[in-house]
Amino acid sequence: MLSYSMDEYSKWSNEVANYDTVVKFDIQNLIHYYHKNQSITEFGIFGFCWGGMVSSLASSDFPDIKVVGLVHPSSLTNKMAENIMAPTYIVPCKDDPDMMPFYEILKKKFGDNSGHRRYNDMCHGFATSMGNYSEPLIFQRVEQTIDILGNFFLRNLHDN
Repeated sequence: MLSYSMDEYSKWSNEVANYDTVVKFDIQNLIHYYHKNQSITEFGIFGFCWGGMVSSLASSDFPDIKVVGLVHPSSLTNKMAENIMAPTYIVPCKDDPDMMPFYEILKKKFGDNSGHRRYNDMCHGFATSMGNYSEPLIFQRVEQTIDILGNFFLRNLHDN
């Protein structure tokens, strides 16, 4: 497993992974490209861990994002839920904070067109390279997550 010092992580998060100065513009450029070159008008976004936070922020900034998936998300606040503009499905696990207050905010905005599925038998990172896919239960949970988000995205994207 790779390990980084806090200084290295801080440098990465400020120079490469900063939402406001880097990532937001990457997402904006992707949306613009697909608008212009493929005539795509609706987008979905999902992310794992830090990517879940990015997906939440992007949904707050780009109205063309019509559906969001958050898999074992990190660094989310209830304020972020208030700003999300698209139906969102959250998949936390046992190591993650209680996401029900976040989900309740989404339910007030989108009714039953948001979702929450907590895996109390999975650790944070189970659906990424941190997961041991040779373990049947981990493999099953990853497959379930793919199915849940796939169906949720299909239901919410009309340009599919």
